[in-house]
Amino acid sequence: MTTDSASMNDTFIPPTDFVECLQELAAARPDDTALTVVAERNDHWIETVLTYRVFTQRVLALAATLQRLFTRDERVLILLDNDEHYAVSMFACFHAGVIAVPVFPPESARPQHMARLAGIAVDAQASGILTLSTLKDMVGTAASQLGVSTVIAVDDIDRTVADTWHPHRPAADDVAFLQYTSGSTSAPKGVMVTHANLMANERAIREGLSIGASDIFGVWSPLFHDMGLIGGLLQPFYSGIPCVLSSPRFFLERPVRWLQMIARHRVTISGGPDFAYRLCLDRINDAQIDDLDLSSWRIAYTGAEPVRHDTMDAFSQRFASAGFDAGAVYPCYGLAEATLFVTGGRRGNGMVVSRFDDSALGDRRVQPDLEGAALVGCGSVPHGHHVRIADPDTGRPAADGVIGEIWAAGASIASGYWNKPAETAAAFVERDGTRWLRTGDLGFLHDGHLFVAGRLKDMIIVRGHNLYPHDIERVVESQIEAVRKGRVAAFAVLIDGIEGIGVAAEVSRGLQKLVAPQILADAIGVAVSEQCGQAPATIVLLNPGAMPKTSSGKLQRSACRKGWEKRSLDAYAAFQNGQCVVGEGTAGASGTPHATAAADATASDDVTRDLADIWRDLLGHDPSFRYASDAHFLALGGNSLAAVQLAARISQHWCVPFTISHIFDHPRLAAQAAAIRAQKQSGAPVPADVIPVLSADRRAQPLPLSSAQQRQWFLWRMDPLSTAYHVLGALRLKGQIDIDALRHAVSVMAKRHESLRTTFIVESDGAISQVVHADRTIDVQLVDLRHVASAERDVRSTASLHALLGDPFDLIDGPVARVALVWLDEQVCILALAMHHIVSDGASMRILMSELGAMYSAGTAVDADTVLPAAPLQHGDYAVWEQAGGNDRDTAQQLTYWRETLAVEPGDAHPVLTLATDHPRTSTTQYVGGRCSLPLQEALLSRLRALAARHDATLPMLLLSAFQALLYRYTGQRDIRVGVPVANRTQPQLANVVGLFVNTLVVRQLFEGGEPLDQVLTNTRHAMIGAQRHPSLPLEALVEVLNPERSASHSPLFQVLFNYLQDDRNALEQWRHVEVERCELTPSDAQFDLALDVHERVQGAVTATFVYAANLFESATIDRMSRHFLRVLTAFADDPLGCVGDVNLLEPSEQQDLCVWSEDPTPYQEDEPVHRLIERQAGQHPDRIAVLFAGQSMTYAELNRRANRLAHYLMGLGAANDGLIGVCMERSPELVVAMLAVLKAGAAYVPLEPAYPAKRIADMLHESGVILSLTHTPTHATVARHDTLPFINVDALDLAGFSTANTGVEVHGENLAYVIYTSGSTGRPKGAANRHGALLNRLAWMQDAYALDPSDAVLQKTPFSFDVSVWEFFWPLMTGARLVLAEPGEHRDPERVRQLIRTHGITTLHFVPSMLAAFLSHDNAQACDKVKRIVCSGEALSAELQNDVFQKLPHVELVNLYGPTEAAIDVTHWTCHDDDAHLVPIGYPIGNVVVRVLDERLNQVPAGVAGELYLGGVALARGYAGRPGLSAERFVADVAAVGGARLYRTGDRVRWNAAGHLEYLGRLDHQVKIRGFRVELTEIEAQLLAQPEVRDAAVVVKETPGGQQLVAYLSARPGKIIDVFDMRDRLSRSLPDYMVPAALVVLTELPVSANGKLDRNALPAPVYISAHAYTAPQGRTEEIITDIWASALGLARVGAEDNFFELGGHSLLLVRVHAALEDALHPGLSVIDLFKYPTIRALARRIDHGHSDAEARRGMDHRSAPHAGRRAALLSRNRSHARSRS
Repeated sequence: MTTDSASMNDTFIPPTDFVECLQELAAARPDDTALTVVAERNDHWIETVLTYRVFTQRVLALAATLQRLFTRDERVLILLDNDEHYAVSMFACFHAGVIAVPVFPPESARPQHMARLAGIAVDAQASGILTLSTLKDMVGTAASQLGVSTVIAVDDIDRTVADTWHPHRPAADDVAFLQYTSGSTSAPKGVMVTHANLMANERAIREGLSIGASDIFGVWSPLFHDMGLIGGLLQPFYSGIPCVLSSPRFFLERPVRWLQMIARHRVTISGGPDFAYRLCLDRINDAQIDDLDLSSWRIAYTGAEPVRHDTMDAFSQRFASAGFDAGAVYPCYGLAEATLFVTGGRRGNGMVVSRFDDSALGDRRVQPDLEGAALVGCGSVPHGHHVRIADPDTGRPAADGVIGEIWAAGASIASGYWNKPAETAAAFVERDGTRWLRTGDLGFLHDGHLFVAGRLKDMIIVRGHNLYPHDIERVVESQIEAVRKGRVAAFAVLIDGIEGIGVAAEVSRGLQKLVAPQILADAIGVAVSEQCGQAPATIVLLNPGAMPKTSSGKLQRSACRKGWEKRSLDAYAAFQNGQCVVGEGTAGASGTPHATAAADATASDDVTRDLADIWRDLLGHDPSFRYASDAHFLALGGNSLAAVQLAARISQHWCVPFTISHIFDHPRLAAQAAAIRAQKQSGAPVPADVIPVLSADRRAQPLPLSSAQQRQWFLWRMDPLSTAYHVLGALRLKGQIDIDALRHAVSVMAKRHESLRTTFIVESDGAISQVVHADRTIDVQLVDLRHVASAERDVRSTASLHALLGDPFDLIDGPVARVALVWLDEQVCILALAMHHIVSDGASMRILMSELGAMYSAGTAVDADTVLPAAPLQHGDYAVWEQAGGNDRDTAQQLTYWRETLAVEPGDAHPVLTLATDHPRTSTTQYVGGRCSLPLQEALLSRLRALAARHDATLPMLLLSAFQALLYRYTGQRDIRVGVPVANRTQPQLANVVGLFVNTLVVRQLFEGGEPLDQVLTNTRHAMIGAQRHPSLPLEALVEVLNPERSASHSPLFQVLFNYLQDDRNALEQWRHVEVERCELTPSDAQFDLALDVHERVQGAVTATFVYAANLFESATIDRMSRHFLRVLTAFADDPLGCVGDVNLLEPSEQQDLCVWSEDPTPYQEDEPVHRLIERQAGQHPDRIAVLFAGQSMTYAELNRRANRLAHYLMGLGAANDGLIGVCMERSPELVVAMLAVLKAGAAYVPLEPAYPAKRIADMLHESGVILSLTHTPTHATVARHDTLPFINVDALDLAGFSTANTGVEVHGENLAYVIYTSGSTGRPKGAANRHGALLNRLAWMQDAYALDPSDAVLQKTPFSFDVSVWEFFWPLMTGARLVLAEPGEHRDPERVRQLIRTHGITTLHFVPSMLAAFLSHDNAQACDKVKRIVCSGEALSAELQNDVFQKLPHVELVNLYGPTEAAIDVTHWTCHDDDAHLVPIGYPIGNVVVRVLDERLNQVPAGVAGELYLGGVALARGYAGRPGLSAERFVADVAAVGGARLYRTGDRVRWNAAGHLEYLGRLDHQVKIRGFRVELTEIEAQLLAQPEVRDAAVVVKETPGGQQLVAYLSARPGKIIDVFDMRDRLSRSLPDYMVPAALVVLTELPVSANGKLDRNALPAPVYISAHAYTAPQGRTEEIITDIWASALGLARVGAEDNFFELGGHSLLLVRVHAALEDALHPGLSVIDLFKYPTIRALARRIDHGHSDAEARRGMDHRSAPHAGRRAALLSRNRSHARSRS
């Protein structure tokens, strides 16, 4: 986000520099008061007044002295207090050309006081010091130690030497002074402020504060600080107004002096940091206020430290009685590196306070909340300056609503740091051609104000959470009355390598006596814990005045941290992890700490004692640590994770229900113990959840299915042949194999686990039951491959296993489990087990493999009961218990959790992951499975495990985070949901039961794009912990409750799966007599579109395997995805603070591919504008036919002569380069002449479609600024007249006297050629202004690609208001081919198009795909055998239509072009192939065009991933005519290019396919294509909302039997009625016919969701109504027409007087109607005739009676298709004109 300034009309003439400034003031106003210095001695005010004459004399005297002692640019320290000597010294340095270095006078010569001065002197390499005579001895001693040779006492300067000053004027880039920022004494940084910086900032301050001649400044801030020097002292001189100056000590000793100074001198502008106002509140009493008059105070600026609304509110209220106006409060923001002033409010407007959600601020998000944290707006940026809210990692503008780093730019930004190039390079950066200052402050823009949210470097990161010191300080101050306001600092501490929160607070000595340190520390700990979920690791209670501050009074958090580390803070008590380490209670000689001096609370109570033991264990306290009864779990270091563990431990220890809520409700020891006792006494023990074992009789009966089994049954019935839900396991056994022992072990498993002997039946009532068979066994199928050659053995074994185990299971007849043994040689075999998921899961497989190993190892003679534990419980017991409600205890609570966790806005659907596929999705989810495995390297795993540990997370959580991040980057969807299977064996009884218990949890991650990776991990961890606390609600139940949109093509709630599997060491160890290792067996089918299975081996090796639907994805796509996943993991490991949206997914080879695919730099031979190429054809082939129309022709010579005459005429009227001339004509030779003439005159033409409503034409004329418009006879009388704009009828012109020679006007590539208007999202059409260079490049490419020659004929039928017409007109003419013009309206009639093709031998023509489909449906389309090339563009070309072209016109070359009007017609091309592709690409970029597919953060996306298409290169339009704001929004800087290149944001969603071809996927906004016309829905809505009776309006696209239609939904204002027919008529006066909605639906109110958004799903289906009462058709003809219309329109009833277009009809639908009429009635009509007769009755009369046009027209409906009558006049005129020529 970037904000620029607005210009200010300011008649003040700014001085060039302060030398000029002072000299002019002294010359013009010598006796005016310049400076008044206020001091107090012995309770008496002393004032020193200096006029401009006196002040200037003293300045010149000192300047002359400096010139004598120092050379130019030497550094001189100014070591003075706030007085006239300081002011004189600064100006003297300016006049002498030396560099001033303002510094703070040391309090004494002691080392600690001299250290900062020494650091600055050394860094600046100072040559001299300016001070007072009283300080000269002390300063001189220090100077000799610092190597400073010259010390000058400025009060001893002889003023008579002023005449010896050598006039000096500084250059703009000369350094004026070094402003040293507050920092460590070892490394001070001097900001180099140049004279240009200084003057620019003074101008900004003057503008920002609206300073006038009547203002008076009052200053006490130290002049060695930027606020005092630049804003306080220098600004009054800059503006030529008085300055009243006092010292900081003058104010700090008695704050009332400041306000007295304001009152006494009628100061209008004064201010200081927050602490100054707070000091006034604390130390000025009511009696003193009564003596003040602050009514003159107009600006009370506050800045330099966080602006606190509570301080300024309290100040305004307290001093209101003294005349202080709250409107005077002026928050501002600035810093030394920006000279001073960056932003400020508006004078007199007071303080702007907004409230924001606390937790959102902590997540770097901006979420307004009326009950949230209050922040003060710091105003806006002044003229000539800019502020950007930037992503701290990338520097790109942050998204709206995201907190980022504040960057500033403009003339005020300093040159850098003195002699510190590295620090300069880090803070002052180049981006987008602009030099930016990285302020290090966090902030955001809201409602036109800059809000500062904290410091980037002060951020505290605890357990992955970003905590901001300001938030912590605000909470402590607001909740803890005992601490001093403005004297609380929060900072990061590192204890045992773990970052934690440190809090330091000053406490008055009076309160130190009243409040025990432990109590105060506990209170601070509680306040912080409740805010942050984490107690402070360190709390330091400071004595008054001990808080480290800068010289200007700002808190120094870093100094607090260092002071704590060195134990150098003046603290009376300090606590670490809850233990007192400084002050009372500190560990004594024994070293045994204790929490408080109170008696041990655990001495006599068993519950409290046991609870304390648990606390000690969880908090890591020593066993000797003792807790007071009011000890606070969170204050002692507990966090939310520890609270979860504590709740579990309590529940387990006392067998009572105890949740994390109990912990937060009762955090203190005694209260928590009491809550435990209350739970025990309430008789609410934790239910044992004992699942009863069924009796033998009940077990023998059919049993119900569990919820999970019911879903499996449903999936099996949908696809009984699928193997997607087979649970497979295999072991490779090496050693002497005992086949009998193995068979015995398998037999024992079958007897032991009833699930393996279960089948399923359908009851008579349709219910499904499971039946356990007592006598069923499992055979071990043997496959002996010992005789097979070793080279083939592995292949054969794999095939055998797949054949045996991949065979579908029959759940009705069984068996549901199979075992196979594949013998490879005498010592090696593979044991494989397959089960259907309905009776097993992953945990069951581990149980079986372990028990099989134990039984095999025991041998055949040993009874199973002696080897394996008893297994009384079976899955059937669980299913009966679950279905009887045994699992219902937590159902309500679990449902509540999942409803809230997965909630979407009312009216919004649950998201479906739009992962782009390589193949079209089918109507089912029956997928063949594919696999792609990715072993993770140990070095990477080590770093990932370390990162997870630092965030209290697990490796699976981290891998899931990376997977979700990858899915976000692949889809751009913010709501990413992944299914995660969990064992769901919460009852101990289920530990060894074989059956289906697994449940799939939905883990949701909401992405913004700017969050750091470690925050993604934290979010995933939080989501996983929450999900694991609520694991038992069956997914099926959740789906039923949430009721997401169902589809057979995808699973509900989530479409991808993440599964983390770990080898069971125990299972392998049970096989004691053979060597065992696990084998991979995979189902041949896939359950989901995509799943990520992560397998951790016993040894710790990890492999990530992508299991995918091979029906949807190519293997290369998933292989590429796996590599991108690895790059995401690497980013997590190496840069966890990097933004998820900026992880570079692309490998170098991919980047190279994208570079090659993205542009085609091709030099074309032609470099002259298009009209010159046409002139060349006229010169070389004058008699060749150029234009054919209505049976007549025009040669190239005649075309050129006519165009030249008109061009010379236009030039006489002022036509010139970049001038715009409107053209409003029907398609005709005159139109071609007019367009060519405009180009020859050097101007650009603006097509004005005659069919457009008059208002729309008027709007286009007004906005474009055309100088005149050309018409001809058929259109002249009907077009709108502009008040001042001439419309010239070219037919009425006598051009015989004008030259026929070429004009020779110089035209270069940047001049405009044409401006074409398209629908606009703002409610107004927008004109894309295209350049000659872009047009020439487009046509040169087309000729290079398709090579027209004189034998070719191109059909021009596209309305010239659409850019396709541009190449239709000019391409054939520049190449010597024939241009054939369709007559007006003929482009809508496929039969007429066919006739033109046949008559004129058309070789090349264009169709929008919808019209091409209509053309191909015509019976005679195949007869067009002369056509060589069909060009498609304007809307997506479907594969079906492509195949239809090749079937009916196999000889034709079909070309698919793509391009927006904003980029010279077309920018990509694709030659179609007769193949079975499901998607027709839009291809490659044309020559010299750049195409980029970028995500929302402007990163290039990989192949296969959807993004927005951006266009660059020579094709781009200049912008939108008359719309600079819109141009800037859509034509953006190309950050990847140099030299100021631009990109156009198309709003189109595309992707690269693997071959490097672009594929079009749809729109990203509300723009749609209706029958090839580009339509912005918001433009139609704007027109509707402009109608006085309309309250709300929404326009949508609806699919109807007649294709896509626009439908408008309206609601009326109170007391108003909407007439839809009148409304349609009004719309037709301002919108083209294709933008007038086919139906207008009036509702009482538009449906909205709870958040106020339009609920589009609730909009009813449109009803098309007629303006006439129903009239039944009469006669056979009317009845046939009625049936045809009703079928085409999808209506049940159509009246004889109904208008086809009012019922939702359109031109393409009329083509279908025409074909049906021809088949049924053979009337011999054209499509144009149907436009003329839009009602059934009029059309039937025409068919039945064969009336002439004139006779039939008497019966025509007055609402016929627009402008139908003009075409006859045009044809008649052109034929007459042709006859007159002949």
